[in-house]
Amino acid sequence: MLPFSAKGETGQEPFDPASIQRILVLLLSPLGDTLFATPALEALDLAYPQASISVCCWQSNAALLRGNPHVDEIIACRNSLELPKAFHELQERSLDLAVGLSHFGSWLLALIRARFRAGFRSEELGWLYTVPIPDDRQVHAARYCLNVVRACGAPEVPLRLRLYLEPAERAEAVRLLARRGVAGRPLVAIHPGGHFFRGKRWSTRGFAEVADGLVDRYGAGVVLVGGEDDVELAGEIMRQARRPMVDLTGSLGLRQTAAVLQACQLFIGNDSGPMHMAEAVGTPVVALFGPTDPANFRPLGEMHRVVRRDVCGPCIHWLEAANLYLHSFRNPACNFECIRQITVDDVMAAAGPLLERTAAQSTVPAFEGP
Repeated sequence: MLPFSAKGETGQEPFDPASIQRILVLLLSPLGDTLFATPALEALDLAYPQASISVCCWQSNAALLRGNPHVDEIIACRNSLELPKAFHELQERSLDLAVGLSHFGSWLLALIRARFRAGFRSEELGWLYTVPIPDDRQVHAARYCLNVVRACGAPEVPLRLRLYLEPAERAEAVRLLARRGVAGRPLVAIHPGGHFFRGKRWSTRGFAEVADGLVDRYGAGVVLVGGEDDVELAGEIMRQARRPMVDLTGSLGLRQTAAVLQACQLFIGNDSGPMHMAEAVGTPVVALFGPTDPANFRPLGEMHRVVRRDVCGPCIHWLEAANLYLHSFRNPACNFECIRQITVDDVMAAAGPLLERTAAQSTVPAFEGP
């Protein structure tokens, strides 16, 4: 723990870790960014074991935080219209430390009354903070989050994303997969989507050929996962593939999807929320990167592989302006060659050795019940 001095709202005072009793974390972010904050939440809990840690997040990502032993309370808002009510209630609390661990949440720290504040983008928002915060955006997003709380006295922790599932959730996923006829085979989950940016998406034809190759070469069972926005993509893959596969897109909640991913021996997909979910439950990942920067967003750890064609860029980095996602306006000549030039052989070369290594692990047992 690194003690420091900071100016609180009540005047100049030393930062006393023992005095930190109530911590609020603003985590108003998409799925992947929510998981990037999990090492920081662990570090905060280790630094202040006597404190209660509340997290204000969107309802859409709250499920990723359920069961996290480093979170004492989840304050979930369905949309921005519910934020004023939530913040009004928070004003009644006596908060010692408020931390923005998301881009939007850091801007909203101005509306939070707390003795100490810290968050993202200190070059622009440093006037809000009572703690000096580093603003090195050339690091992985999870490292950036951890650096913020390190400046608040939190210790270094392993840089790993975590999503905590209950045994019953894992067991139900195993039963579901067994009922769908993929028992006893090495399982590969494929996510073809990328909700916020089409330029992240590899071709459905490519995914279909990879699925066929994994079935033919390794006897794999292939499971398509994703939300309602991915149903059409999954249908295209099913039509283009020669081999049958299990399509679960649009039919599972976040935690059900996470449990299915944990039951699989491999995940293949674009830079997206489900990719980070697979990483967070410990499933080896083959991540396909196009315009986004792997240095900021890659899966962490030696078990994972990144596939990218170095033809340009990358052109989208951590904490850049949202208008960069309007790529057709910023660079109308771009046709996303960085993702289009990834070949089936590229993906198979990354996926094959990982699947061979993990296929010896336990597979889904045969279905034995209703």
